[in-house]
Parts: sequence; C-alpha cells; structure tokens
Amino acid sequence: MSKFFTNKLVKFLFITGSAFTIAIFLFYFMSSLIAQTPNLKKSNQASGVIEFIRTKPKSFLDEKKKKITKKKI
Repeated sequence: MSKFFTNKLVKFLFITGSAFTIAIFLFYFMSSLIAQTPNLKKSNQASGVIEFIRTKPKSFLDEKKKKITKKKI
C-alpha cells in the first residue's frame, strides 16, 4: 500500500515542479520581451505613406431617387 502513495507523491511532485519551472520561464521570457528598447533611429529610406480616400457610401435613399422608366413594347 505504501508503494501506491509513493507513486502518487512522486507524480505530484514531478508535475508541480514542472509547472513551477515552466511558469517561472514564461514570466522571465515575457519580462525580457517588455524590457527590450525599441530602435527609434530614423533610417535614410523614406517611409511609405498610405493614404486612404473616403468615399461617400451609397445609401438606400440614393436608390430611391432614381426614376424607373417603363419601356414601351
């Protein structure tokens, strides 16, 4: 019966230790990502500028204004 408890205890300690190690690694990795300083030096290349042109969207009222003509047969 003691073998059953020791196996469970070993599994529990291994899983807990692994989870703790992974959590510490992830927190360290995330903090290293945040701590990096960005490269703010201006390059000699011109930066690409994107211009957006807004067009007036068609509305239901615009369609209603159109007059429908009937063709004579």
